[in-house]
Amino acid sequence: MSHLKRSFVLLIGSLLMAGATWAQVNRGSITGIVTDPSGAVVANVAITVTNPATGVTNNVTTNSSGVYTVPLLGAATYRLDAQATGFKKYEQTNILVQVGETVRLDFALTLGSETQSVQVSAQAPLLQRESSDTGTSVTSQQVEELPLTSFGDQRTPATFIQLAPGTTGHGNSDGGPGANRTMTTSVSGSMVSSTTMLLDGADVTSVGAFEGDLRALQLPPDAVQEFKLESTNGSAEYGRSGGGTASFQVKSGTNQIHGSVYEFLRNDALNALNWFQNASPAGCDANGRQTGVNPVKACRPPYKQNEFGVTAGAPIKRDKAFIFGYYNGFRLTQGVSNGLATIPTEQMKQGDFTNYGTFDKNGVWHQTPLYDPTTHTTCGPLICGNKISPSNFDPVSAKVIPLMPTPSNPDPRAVFNNYTSTVANPFSVNEWGLKGDYIINEKNRLNILYA
Repeated sequence: MSHLKRSFVLLIGSLLMAGATWAQVNRGSITGIVTDPSGAVVANVAITVTNPATGVTNNVTTNSSGVYTVPLLGAATYRLDAQATGFKKYEQTNILVQVGETVRLDFALTLGSETQSVQVSAQAPLLQRESSDTGTSVTSQQVEELPLTSFGDQRTPATFIQLAPGTTGHGNSDGGPGANRTMTTSVSGSMVSSTTMLLDGADVTSVGAFEGDLRALQLPPDAVQEFKLESTNGSAEYGRSGGGTASFQVKSGTNQIHGSVYEFLRNDALNALNWFQNASPAGCDANGRQTGVNPVKACRPPYKQNEFGVTAGAPIKRDKAFIFGYYNGFRLTQGVSNGLATIPTEQMKQGDFTNYGTFDKNGVWHQTPLYDPTTHTTCGPLICGNKISPSNFDPVSAKVIPLMPTPSNPDPRAVFNNYTSTVANPFSVNEWGLKGDYIINEKNRLNILYA
């Protein structure tokens, strides 16, 4: 087999083994009927829909019934131009296409010269008449302007899902900060684990988490173009979801270089004391930890949260290829906590296990006998007096044992949970993503997202 054939077989095999995605379910479209002044339909009208940000155009013509459809449009604001012989040119701007929605735009052409034009601008949001589904759309402007806060977790635009009509949030922070937390949703009475989330048409999944957990979407707010929650009566493409479907679209590059830099800060120095902290104040030591010893002033629990990042988009080739990327960093410190551990006592480090034992239900202590493990049997001979000669220590263990700390509990019979350790609680996340768009022709486009 030639090198070319082997390469071709390898390429086909790689494509066949690739994971399946639900492509293009986040795309919208524009459709409508074109008529003349008398109300009769007009066929063969040249329709051009343009995205002013990227300069990308889509060209279609009306059929014999005067109907046109421009499919697979990303969430953005578009301009529509229509031309036909014997009619003035029709132009309409500021046509908002949202994620997964079909915009109905009917219009009538005016008799006149083709060099003349009729312009329509700044029209109110168009009525949705092409489907019976109900849902809530959130644009990038709303994501930027609405307050989005978090405590002990990263900010995610998916939080806005819980503000949609018919949606109930089920937060649970018992697992701790970050990825251990869960924020599931119930849409229109569905099970909390049945909400599906899509990112640029691909299913968002999280290992070990229920479907619909908002923490599965690791995407900074500044990177979101728009998203929509389909709550009821969704079309066939959303049929696999047992509840609602939230479809997110990542921003793309445009003909203009654009970007953002952001910082979200929460710090205990800026926090006010609550009523309970003022009523029963606890003092602070030098590290800001509560001491509870006749405080002069109340102590704010240590808390420092920083979320920062940058986004940037640019053209690689104008009207043809674009790139967009983002970075998001998250840092969280919530003071320290105490934990229990079991370590050898000072006697055990010398091989003396005479105090190794347990208390029975009556509080009577009993020594636990040791057996000689060198016999390689499950019931070897007893070690005399529960004392092991240091000469029998493994050479590596003999070097490690002196490095172990001294138990916090001085009782020689406290052989379990005898060490109290102070553990810091930092949490750090770094995430980034890169999206590329390439316009092959009017009917074929390539989108690649790594996140």
